[in-house]
Formats: sequence, structure tokens, C-alpha cells
Amino acid sequence: MLVPIRRLNLIAPSAALLVALLAGCGDDRPAADAVESSTSSKPPSPDTTVTETVTATPEEPESPTVAEAQDKEFWEGMEQGGESVPEDARATIADLGRTACVGFDMGKDITDIGIIMNDAGFTIEQAGHIVGSAIRAYCPEHDDQLSRP
Repeated sequence: MLVPIRRLNLIAPSAALLVALLAGCGDDRPAADAVESSTSSKPPSPDTTVTETVTATPEEPESPTVAEAQDKEFWEGMEQGGESVPEDARATIADLGRTACVGFDMGKDITDIGIIMNDAGFTIEQAGHIVGSAIRAYCPEHDDQLSRP
């Protein structure tokens, strides 16, 4: 179980900054409803019947977003590692995993990330579970970090 949750206040600001930066990414999907109508440039005469055809495309059930799928994979990895995280700390721990990926993007290695997490109060085992799950879920391009001595 991840015990040092109270110590996350040291890491939360950097994780919050990452979340704030990611929040600016919008969803540019087109609307689900399509409406067709026929129009005419001249008004209909009183004896003319006007018909309008409206077609609505039924909404498909939403598939999980990429982020939701990644979070699911992250938590599956954490559970496989035997980590149990209180519900109120789950978002912070997932943000911490994403922040570890940003560290890798910036050139840090798994040892650097592990030391930072250990200094914040996590055991090496806990840090390993968080970082390993994060790499598999959020930044598989850094999979080489898992095979480092």
C-alpha cells in the first residue's frame, strides 16, 4: 500500500503544472448530429405543401478516450504490483506517473526519477511500481528505462 500519501504535497505542484498544460488540449471531434433540410429561394404559394426532411444520426456509445485507456492500463499495472491507493489519492499518483514520463522526455533516467520519488517519501518498491506502470501506460517509448541496471 502506498503509505506516504501525505508527502505528495512536494510532488503535486509539478504534477499539477503538467495537468494544467495538458488541459489546454481540446477535443476537435465533429458533432454527432447531422441535420439536412431543403430550402428554396422563393416563398411557397399558399396551395403548396412544404416538407422538410430532418435526419439525426444516432449517437454511438462513447469509446474510452486515449487518456482513459492509459489510466486504466496504469492502474492495472499498479494492482499487479500489489499497490493499493486510496481513491482520493489516485489522481495525484497517476499525475505523478505522467510527470515521471515528462522527466524521461527531459533526459532524466530511471535512477534520477527513483531518487526524486524516494526523497518524497516513497519506498524504492513503490517508486518502481509507479514508474513501471507509468512507462507501460503513458510513455512506452521510454520502455528502455525498465531494462537499465
